[in-house]
Order: sequence, then structure tokens, then C-alpha cells
Amino acid sequence: YTQNGLLHMLDRNRRIKPEPERFQICEEKFDIIITCEERVYDQVLEFLEGRIPEENTPVHVINIDIQDNHEEATIGAFMICELAVL
Repeated sequence: YTQNGLLHMLDRNRRIKPEPERFQICEEKFDIIITCEERVYDQVLEFLEGRIPEENTPVHVINIDIQDNHEEATIGAFMICELAVL
């Protein structure tokens, strides 16, 4: 796990967020939702399509498929940051 960078990624994730989060129980309103895996993208769309809208405001859902390794995660993070500031 050390050789393929998995332990480093897990350690970084622990520092970034205090606990796992579930989008489905979040009560915040979003204009844009960015996912990093097609499976998660599909789950977000399924959730949004199945709920009753409260405000009828659009939300843009974007998927940037990122392989789950340190190098791709770093590149993907920079790409998403660049996209977010546009």
C-alpha cells in the first residue's frame, strides 16, 4: 500500500475532511455539483431526479472521471479548481 501511494492518499484525506459525508443528507443548496467518478455522478442524478424540489432552481452536475491514484487525483484536483474559478 505504501508503494502504490494508497497510505499517502488516505492520510491526506484524513487531513482534508474530518469524516465521510453523504450528499443525500446535506441540506445546503448547490449551484454546481462536481463528481469525480461516473458511478457517483449517476447516484447524484438519481437522487436529484427522485426528490421533490423545494425551490425549483437549476443545478449543474459535472463529472470529471479521475482514476483513483495519487498522480491522477492531484491533476484532477487542479483541473477542478481551475474549472471552479471560471
